[in-house]
Amino acid sequence: MYWAGLTSMNEGQARTNGTASQAGPEAVSGEGHGGNAQAEAQTEAQTDAQKKLHDLLAGLWQQRKSVLQERLQVLESAVRLLQDGGGQAAEARTAGADAAHKLAGILGTFGLPRGTDLAREAELMLEKDGPIVAEDLQRLRVLTEELGRLIDQPSLPRGR
Repeated sequence: MYWAGLTSMNEGQARTNGTASQAGPEAVSGEGHGGNAQAEAQTEAQTDAQKKLHDLLAGLWQQRKSVLQERLQVLESAVRLLQDGGGQAAEARTAGADAAHKLAGILGTFGLPRGTDLAREAELMLEKDGPIVAEDLQRLRVLTEELGRLIDQPSLPRGR
């Protein structure tokens, strides 16, 4: 009912202006007079900006990849030490949690929320009070394997 009233009002305005036969759907929708061209130009500019940002991040990814791999190795070593149950468990947990924290941050910077989530989960597991049990170790291994696959990709993955 409301829409019908708006259509009648627009038709009435068009008749008043003497342009009843020219008032088409674009007059009601506001799409006439280059609106599409502006929207297309904005979309193209946004796409160009996104591509430039991705290219910049991809270059930084290549530069920082060795740092990511080193942090992953620290995390993997911590998990192995915890699995072996040696006297270095406390140090391993601290080093592993620190490496996972740094991984979470840098992966977030690169727009990889999945990597951030994986690293954050590992960090929280290593920081929790109490012993690390077999299920925890299994989950930590899965997390480090997934992080490894993400980091070892030849180019910056798109937002996974």
